[in-house]
Amino acid sequence: MGEKDVFWPYRCAVILSFDDCYKLTLKTVLPLLKKYGLKGSFNLAVGFVGKELGGLKVADWGDLQTAVELGCEVASHSVSHSDLSGSITEAFMRFAKSFLNTSEKLHFLKRSSKLFFRIKKGFSKYGNKVDIDRELKESKIKIEEMLSINCSAFVYPGGWYNESIKSLCRKVGYKSARSMDIGFNDPNHLDYFALKTQVWDLWTKAEEANEWVNQAIKEGYCLVECFHLVGDRNPNNYMYFSPLNEVEKHFRYILSRKKEIMVETQTNVIELIRVRNQNYVAH
Repeated sequence: MGEKDVFWPYRCAVILSFDDCYKLTLKTVLPLLKKYGLKGSFNLAVGFVGKELGGLKVADWGDLQTAVELGCEVASHSVSHSDLSGSITEAFMRFAKSFLNTSEKLHFLKRSSKLFFRIKKGFSKYGNKVDIDRELKESKIKIEEMLSINCSAFVYPGGWYNESIKSLCRKVGYKSARSMDIGFNDPNHLDYFALKTQVWDLWTKAEEANEWVNQAIKEGYCLVECFHLVGDRNPNNYMYFSPLNEVEKHFRYILSRKKEIMVETQTNVIELIRVRNQNYVAH
């Protein structure tokens, strides 16, 4: 296996990752995934199933079972959707690295309002009071019980993490964890518990996302695309909203290059990378 042969016969891998499992998102995205033969990872904060998160309705277990039956994954996004890391220094350092790694620096600054809001509100209110062990364990157990699946992928709420939380994810039984650090994932030099992503929001168009795919193909990367709310309308002018027509245009582009792109769940892509890398070392 050569350094760029991890995804052979494909050139790259794409993970379509949907945070918070909004009911509107599943309603609009699942038919698209089925139409284009794609798979997605739906990241669930189990304490909000059938309830509202940030004023938006979250899917119920029946909606999530439909996703599983289509070959999609339901990953853990914690129980309460609370930030798990209380370190402002670590968060700022990751923010700086993400800023340097993105070519769209103006857009990135617009997308960073969440971090500055958190600093303004005061870090002490977050992660320090959260029972992290419970957030990781109970969410995994609940998903496995309700959907009769193995839940081995985690997504950090808000993208916040530290080395202690990464270690606990391993101990609990997760095989990977996704952050909100901006960038691409080199399968030959991968931190399985700090997966980088490219984030869809109000400013994202299909053309920009298509360029993410082009770069992943060129470099042999694993691209994780993070979506939140997908639909025809945007309640409450939600910052992380993606118009359905733009998402579908992007899915069509991915399909047009299907010979070069593997589209799979977070768990399946990470397992492939892990096995291939182990085999490479063994030889």
